[in-house]
Amino acid sequence: MRWTLPALFFTILVISLWLHPQGVSGTFAGEQSVATFLSAAALLTLAVLCWVKSFHDEKRWLVFSLFFFIALVDEVFMLHEHIKDLLIFKFPEHPHLFHESATLVSGIVGAVVCVMLVRQMQSENKKMIYLSAVAGAGSLFCDVLSLGIIPEEILKLVAELVAVYVLSGEFE
Repeated sequence: MRWTLPALFFTILVISLWLHPQGVSGTFAGEQSVATFLSAAALLTLAVLCWVKSFHDEKRWLVFSLFFFIALVDEVFMLHEHIKDLLIFKFPEHPHLFHESATLVSGIVGAVVCVMLVRQMQSENKKMIYLSAVAGAGSLFCDVLSLGIIPEEILKLVAELVAVYVLSGEFE
């Protein structure tokens, strides 16, 4: 089961990019891009995996489920992007990092959740969670420094798919 979910997401990505070559721009399945669609699917999968795990293990897995659900809502409704736009509109004279504060706060929360996840993981999965965290941090830096949507989305998907891989392995 461990490779099933990430392989499914990768297959969807390849097929959808083949059928929908504009890929990162343009609408796919009601989302702004294939990457956004897959990111939302990965976050929903993570939320459900943690929720199910809370039935078998400690209830603290509900906290992880809630985190991934909030991240899903942010992804679908672009909440931190709207906050950024509002900050730029209301405070145009403030520095760029101030405008990126919602993105930075979500990155800090993600790092805290990563540390909490590492404490819950089996030892062989801890390195993979660190890999997911590094990819997530890379995505955050690409976003904050405006280094391009493609590297940002690729790193974000890598982070989420590695997390799906790790959490699905926790059931074995």
